[in-house]
Amino acid sequence: MKRLVPWIVVSLFALWVLAALRPPPNVGEFRTTDFGRLPVLLNGRVQPLDSVARNALLMIRTRQTVPDGKGGTLSALEWFMELTLKGESADQRPVFRVDHPEVRSLVGLPPEGTLYASYTQLEPHFEAIDQQARRAGKIESARRDTFQKAVLQLHHGLSLYQRLKNSVRPEDTHDFHAELREFQQVLGPGLAAVAQHEAGEPVDQKALSQLARLVQRYQMLAQVAYPLIIPPPHPEQKRDDWSNIGTGLFDVVQSRQVPTAALAYAEMATAYHDGKPAAFNDALTRYQQWLTERLGPEVRKGRLEFLYQNWHPFYLSTVIYLVAFLFGCASWFGWQQPLNRSGFYLLVLGLLVHSIGIVFRMVLEGRPR
Repeated sequence: MKRLVPWIVVSLFALWVLAALRPPPNVGEFRTTDFGRLPVLLNGRVQPLDSVARNALLMIRTRQTVPDGKGGTLSALEWFMELTLKGESADQRPVFRVDHPEVRSLVGLPPEGTLYASYTQLEPHFEAIDQQARRAGKIESARRDTFQKAVLQLHHGLSLYQRLKNSVRPEDTHDFHAELREFQQVLGPGLAAVAQHEAGEPVDQKALSQLARLVQRYQMLAQVAYPLIIPPPHPEQKRDDWSNIGTGLFDVVQSRQVPTAALAYAEMATAYHDGKPAAFNDALTRYQQWLTERLGPEVRKGRLEFLYQNWHPFYLSTVIYLVAFLFGCASWFGWQQPLNRSGFYLLVLGLLVHSIGIVFRMVLEGRPR
């Protein structure tokens, strides 16, 4: 029996490692897992929306989960979907860490209590935060005090939050799909009115004003939207020519065609906001098929990074190392051979998982080239 103990122990931990490869469950009937796998371009590399969500929430909250108000938590991806597709709900979540006493006083929070505040709580104090951040920004980094560093961090978090909020749709629209259908309808008459104006002919003022209103709206959106979610129009020529939602729609004036990706995201946003999982899943499936036909390698990379992010190989290997150490310590008090062997086998398993994690990460980041 003692001879079997090391093999039983290492087999149990190997099964634990393999079980961690299972994708997280969907939230309700919405296929959130597949949404999180969608590839986008950010910081010079293709990555899934799940990675965008994790890194953004880590910068804003210093954690990758958010309380759901019911005793549980939301994952970074759930929070990201709520923020970008249904922003008014996300505004109530306490995601901003405010722990400096002077910053808490600045935004009207009591000296003691929860360390986190919601966007809604901070909104009345935006002007005060912006003024203090501007003053702190003029000071050399090495000379800033703790208050100035804290207010700059809060200001950066708020700016990132607002950019994320406008990354899939304008934050003030509830039916983005209908808005883009309107844009398609006014595009032809509006461009014809522009040509009439340039030729000095009588102009259809209604068509011109409708087009101008939407173009100005998307021009402003291009300045704030965060990840580049619109794939390149000609991937066979240039695969890194991605754009954000605002730029993709603003460029329609030249291309005269609303990007397929923009229409797909708009349809998903409207369906998610209205609580219609069937419509959301249908739009997601069609977009995945369209994307796979044109950008197969990018789709595969998004899926692999999503797998890596949810597998947590470094966390798994750390736990295995710790258990191996405890087995080694326990061997001092008895069962020396089986416990030592168990610790050694676990150490080998931990090194294997750790090494796979390192190689996996290098491949995802394109290192070495």
